[in-house]
Amino acid sequence: MDLQKRRRLLDIIASQPPDDSLVTIDQFFDGNDDLGSIGCNLAPHPGLDVFRETLKVLEARRDVSGVWIEIYDTEEQDWPFSETVLVCGSIPLEALAEIALPIAPSEVRMLEPSRRPAGRRLAGEVKVLWWD
Repeated sequence: MDLQKRRRLLDIIASQPPDDSLVTIDQFFDGNDDLGSIGCNLAPHPGLDVFRETLKVLEARRDVSGVWIEIYDTEEQDWPFSETVLVCGSIPLEALAEIALPIAPSEVRMLEPSRRPAGRRLAGEVKVLWWD
């Protein structure tokens, strides 16, 4: 784990409202080698490179306006933890689920309107990839 990059990520997270901690794919994965940071219950874990590559494929689609990793926890010594990825845009749920197969989310669904981050303008519909 790159401790300097971890510190930079923690600073980004700390600058946001506590219930609105969203980071980009690059911010989350740069310097991250902690398999427990996302998809920690997957056995076998596909690896962080597979997560990053899969999310980058989504981000590059014309029907996706943004991909955000929601930070759930910042443990003292670990990389920040996420169990949720928000995918914004008009991508159909079926297409999202198919692309996400390599990272095996527990759920692929629409974000409930009450859970939409208040401090951010997220373009388009917001879908959720969630790991139990």
